[in-house]
Amino acid sequence: MQFSGITLNILSMFGLILVLGIIVDDAIIVAENIQRYLQMGYSPVDSAIKGTKEVALPVVATILTNIASFLPLLIATGLIGKFMAVIPTVAIYALLVSLIEALVILPSHCADFLKPQ
Repeated sequence: MQFSGITLNILSMFGLILVLGIIVDDAIIVAENIQRYLQMGYSPVDSAIKGTKEVALPVVATILTNIASFLPLLIATGLIGKFMAVIPTVAIYALLVSLIEALVILPSHCADFLKPQ
């Protein structure tokens, strides 16, 4: 947020709260699919790779459609446009970070810490 000059205030917190459910949803989808592969007998590393690859496209598509829904607010003009631009900017940053977390960081942690079944 500092890259955009956005401070932590009510509008930026509202943007984060607005996308909180979506942020968690990506990770749940990926983690459940990795768990499904573990239950099928794959190793933790193979489960992380196969489980993530299988749901990567739907997760990316979901994030991109959510980002697209915030774009009209982001390109609004005038005083209200400048005032309200904080919400979609924070939401888009949060969605992009959650995508990286769900597709890169979470599978890595699952491969390291989950036990084979």
